Amino acid sequence: MKALFKMDFDYGRMGSLEGLFIAEKEYIDFLVEKELGVHFGEVLGKHSDVCGRVAPEEVTMVTTDEKVLQVIERYGLENGYNPLEYPLYPYPKDGEVDICFDDWTAEDYIKWELTQVKPSWYKKED
Repeated sequence: MKALFKMDFDYGRMGSLEGLFIAEKEYIDFLVEKELGVHFGEVLGKHSDVCGRVAPEEVTMVTTDEKVLQVIERYGLENGYNPLEYPLYPYPKDGEVDICFDDWTAEDYIKWELTQVKPSWYKKED
Protein backbone atom coordinates (compact mmCIF):
# COMPACT_ATOMS: atom_id res chain seq x y z
CA MET A 1 0.00 0.00 0.00
CA LYS A 2 1.33 3.41 -0.94
CA ALA A 3 1.47 6.17 1.63
CA LEU A 4 2.70 9.73 2.03
CA PHE A 5 5.70 10.04 4.34
CA LYS A 6 7.49 12.95 5.96
CA MET A 7 11.15 12.50 6.83
CA ASP A 8 13.28 14.67 9.12
CA PHE A 9 16.70 12.98 9.28
CA ASP A 10 18.73 14.72 11.98
CA TYR A 11 22.47 14.83 11.27
CA GLY A 12 23.54 16.77 14.34
CA ARG A 13 25.21 20.15 14.07
CA MET A 14 25.74 19.73 10.31
CA GLY A 15 22.00 19.97 9.69
CA SER A 16 19.09 17.76 8.78
CA LEU A 17 17.48 16.33 5.67
CA GLU A 18 13.77 16.74 5.13
CA GLY A 19 11.49 15.13 2.63
CA LEU A 20 7.85 14.61 1.72
CA PHE A 21 7.43 11.60 -0.54
CA ILE A 22 5.16 8.77 -1.60
CA ALA A 23 6.43 5.23 -1.08
CA GLU A 24 5.26 1.71 -0.41
CA LYS A 25 4.60 1.45 3.34
CA GLU A 26 6.14 -2.03 3.33
CA TYR A 27 9.46 -0.63 2.00
CA ILE A 28 9.72 2.10 4.64
CA ASP A 29 8.79 -0.39 7.37
CA PHE A 30 11.54 -2.73 6.12
CA LEU A 31 14.11 0.10 5.97
CA VAL A 32 13.39 1.15 9.56
CA GLU A 33 12.84 -2.28 11.14
CA LYS A 34 15.98 -3.81 9.61
CA GLU A 35 17.97 -0.68 10.59
CA LEU A 36 19.44 -0.32 7.10
CA GLY A 37 21.94 2.50 6.64
CA VAL A 38 21.34 4.98 3.81
CA HIS A 39 24.17 6.88 2.08
CA PHE A 40 22.94 10.34 1.02
CA GLY A 41 26.38 11.56 -0.05
CA GLU A 42 27.69 15.10 0.36
CA VAL A 43 24.22 16.70 0.52
CA LEU A 44 25.08 19.07 3.41
CA GLY A 45 28.18 20.49 1.76
CA LYS A 46 31.60 19.41 0.64
CA HIS A 47 33.01 16.51 2.69
CA SER A 48 29.75 16.13 4.65
CA ASP A 49 29.26 12.46 3.56
CA VAL A 50 25.84 12.02 5.19
CA CYS A 51 24.88 8.43 5.97
CA GLY A 52 23.14 6.53 8.71
CA ARG A 53 20.08 4.62 9.77
CA VAL A 54 16.68 6.26 9.45
CA ALA A 55 15.19 5.93 12.94
CA PRO A 56 11.45 5.38 13.48
CA GLU A 57 11.03 8.89 14.89
CA GLU A 58 12.64 10.41 11.77
CA VAL A 59 10.04 9.15 9.30
CA THR A 60 6.30 9.58 9.78
CA MET A 61 3.43 8.25 7.72
CA VAL A 62 1.16 11.20 6.94
CA THR A 63 -1.69 9.50 5.09
CA THR A 64 -2.74 6.60 2.88
CA ASP A 65 -5.74 8.49 1.45
CA GLU A 66 -5.79 7.76 -2.31
CA LYS A 67 -7.21 11.20 -3.19
CA VAL A 68 -4.38 12.96 -1.36
CA LEU A 69 -1.76 10.73 -3.01
CA GLN A 70 -3.27 11.42 -6.45
CA VAL A 71 -3.12 15.19 -5.92
CA ILE A 72 0.50 15.02 -4.75
CA GLU A 73 1.52 12.87 -7.73
CA ARG A 74 -0.49 14.89 -10.25
CA TYR A 75 1.04 18.22 -9.23
CA GLY A 76 4.53 16.93 -8.39
CA LEU A 77 4.33 18.01 -4.76
CA GLU A 78 6.87 15.50 -3.46
CA ASN A 79 9.99 17.34 -2.36
CA GLY A 80 13.20 16.96 -0.43
CA TYR A 81 14.87 13.65 0.24
CA ASN A 82 13.45 10.17 -0.17
CA PRO A 83 15.73 7.59 1.51
CA LEU A 84 14.62 4.90 -0.94
CA GLU A 85 16.27 6.81 -3.82
CA TYR A 86 19.76 6.58 -2.32
CA PRO A 87 22.13 3.63 -1.95
CA LEU A 88 22.41 1.64 1.23
CA TYR A 89 25.71 1.66 3.08
CA PRO A 90 26.93 -0.88 3.75
CA TYR A 91 24.85 -3.37 1.79
CA PRO A 92 23.79 -6.03 4.29
CA LYS A 93 24.49 -9.02 2.03
CA ASP A 94 27.52 -7.65 0.16
CA GLY A 95 29.92 -10.55 -0.32
CA GLU A 96 27.36 -13.12 0.86
CA VAL A 97 25.58 -13.43 -2.49
CA ASP A 98 26.85 -13.35 -6.08
CA ILE A 99 25.38 -9.90 -6.81
CA CYS A 100 27.13 -6.54 -7.19
CA PHE A 101 25.00 -3.99 -5.30
CA ASP A 102 27.05 -0.91 -6.29
CA ASP A 103 24.36 0.79 -8.42
CA TRP A 104 21.34 -0.32 -6.40
CA THR A 105 19.15 2.12 -4.52
CA ALA A 106 17.65 1.24 -1.15
CA GLU A 107 14.35 0.60 -2.94
CA ASP A 108 16.02 -1.82 -5.40
CA TYR A 109 17.58 -3.72 -2.50
CA ILE A 110 14.39 -3.88 -0.44
CA LYS A 111 12.36 -5.09 -3.45
CA TRP A 112 14.98 -7.80 -4.01
CA GLU A 113 14.91 -8.84 -0.34
CA LEU A 114 11.11 -9.12 -0.38
CA THR A 115 10.72 -10.80 -3.80
CA GLN A 116 14.18 -12.15 -4.76
CA VAL A 117 13.68 -10.48 -8.18
CA LYS A 118 16.59 -8.37 -9.42
CA PRO A 119 15.90 -4.98 -11.03
CA SER A 120 15.22 -5.20 -14.78
CA TRP A 121 18.30 -3.07 -15.52
CA TYR A 122 20.68 -5.33 -13.54
CA LYS A 123 23.34 -7.18 -15.48
CA LYS A 124 26.01 -9.21 -13.74
CA GLU A 125 29.53 -7.95 -14.44
CA ASP A 126 32.08 -10.43 -15.75
